[in-house]
Amino acid sequence: MKYGVPTRWKPCGAEADVLYGVTMQEQGVSRMLTINLNDVERELNIK
Repeated sequence: MKYGVPTRWKPCGAEADVLYGVTMQEQGVSRMLTINLNDVERELNIK
């Protein structure tokens, strides 16, 4: 990742092709998530 933009501002997220996030399901164990919205769109047949 070249840069990250932490935001909950909807217009910014609406323009993104890829979303990145971090989750911690166990104490002290962080996991990076990547969601490619183009792949999701294809998978769900959304246009």
